[in-house]
Amino acid sequence: MYNELTKLATENSSDKRLELMNTITDMFITDQKIKSLSEIELFGDIFTKLLKNMDKNGKMLISEKFSHVEDIPKSFAVALIYEEAEVAAPMLQHSKVFSDTDLINVNNLTTTEHRVAVAGRINISEIVTDNLIGHGEPIVLHTICSNETAHISDDGYAHMVRHNPDDGALLALLLQRDDLPEDIKLLLPHLSGGTLSTVERVANKHSKAEMRDLMDKAYQERNAKQTEDNLKMTSSLEQVNQVRSGELSLDKAIDQLTSEDMSKGLPQFIAEMGHVDIKYVQEIIGQTRGEALTVLCRSIGMSEKAFVAICTMRQEQLSLPLLSKNKHINSFKDMDVKQAKVAIGKLKLTANI
Repeated sequence: MYNELTKLATENSSDKRLELMNTITDMFITDQKIKSLSEIELFGDIFTKLLKNMDKNGKMLISEKFSHVEDIPKSFAVALIYEEAEVAAPMLQHSKVFSDTDLINVNNLTTTEHRVAVAGRINISEIVTDNLIGHGEPIVLHTICSNETAHISDDGYAHMVRHNPDDGALLALLLQRDDLPEDIKLLLPHLSGGTLSTVERVANKHSKAEMRDLMDKAYQERNAKQTEDNLKMTSSLEQVNQVRSGELSLDKAIDQLTSEDMSKGLPQFIAEMGHVDIKYVQEIIGQTRGEALTVLCRSIGMSEKAFVAICTMRQEQLSLPLLSKNKHINSFKDMDVKQAKVAIGKLKLTANI
């Protein structure tokens, strides 16, 4: 296999390179001989570099093939899980080469779809499920609770019940788990279906005509809110231009955007300043965990004062404990700007943020 790897590294034709890659992949997987450390390392180095030249379908095929291979080079395995979620999913769901730290890092730095894949792993540990639960995403919580092999800590269970009292579907899944703590099991029947109960209560109090009026009013309020949000987004883009032209300091812009009536424009502002997708910023700014947001804010040269303002806003909006806020502020202080830029740069290449 060493000769084939060497040939692959020097092959210029894309068609021949793809043919060689498929051949070597099959050899690596089916060969029962013990591979030398140099062969494994060479394979990892070459295939990691060649990932950039593969199309999505090719990457998905490679990920599926290697998801059950125990001696896959770690560097190559890690590269695969930071690709798009469809590519990363087989590895995240099945590969046994990752440590809890590897999985937690992926959780903190990628997308909801990546976290759903991690939540479906067999025998996922408590430390990883605690991390996933901390992101507070309903689809991830439902996946964890549907995974009979997932290990969930008492704190994890308590967090899900405390923060999702109206998610009847989630609470129903919790009730079906054999490892649910008894005290929570007694509490759940009184909480499940809370949203449905509210709807029934409103329906019983109003006639059909009144209900139609209430629905019309709700639509009007929603449309008015969407218009207001669009205006705030336009305002945040103007602030980006002012910061770039030197008319407005970054600190002053953040100070304006963290005020109660302007906070909707903050994700757009950070996305534009960091040259990342606004959906990614909206996702991480609303998470209870703040590691990814800390790295992103540091990478755009934000001052400590501005980051503290963002942490204070998040603490109020997400009801975060003071300890969590201070932890992220201290992490921001200790983080090197260049390292943060490198981390975000790598994420842009691998996760398409």
